[in-house]
Amino acid sequence: VTTGRPRRCGWLDLPLLRHACRVNGVDWLALTKIDVLRGHPQIRVATGYQVGEDKLEEMPTDTDLLQKIEPVYEMLPGWEEDLINCRTFEDLPANAQQYVQFIEEQLGLPIQLIGVGPQRQQIITRGDWQ
Repeated sequence: VTTGRPRRCGWLDLPLLRHACRVNGVDWLALTKIDVLRGHPQIRVATGYQVGEDKLEEMPTDTDLLQKIEPVYEMLPGWEEDLINCRTFEDLPANAQQYVQFIEEQLGLPIQLIGVGPQRQQIITRGDWQ
């Protein structure tokens, strides 16, 4: 950040992202900053929400219910390898590939751009994106 303050980032929330994709008519995704996940032994991904005894697979639209939900996380294996020189999907460590594929499967959408560093050339393109 330009202010010098440390960033606080949350884990990926798939039900929220699925809702946003559906509402906005998204055909494919760009996954940026995957390089910052390096070094985490496990990566959490919210796959649903818990409300009391009930598990929700989709984001609730009831604002009262939204205040009561707790994310349910699935743990994916992390990776130690630096991604900065990866230029193809196959260059990514196996666990990073698994992370991308998990998101695609959960959302039913392809990830066609993957950011692996801060530079313009540090973007992996996939599929027929041009």
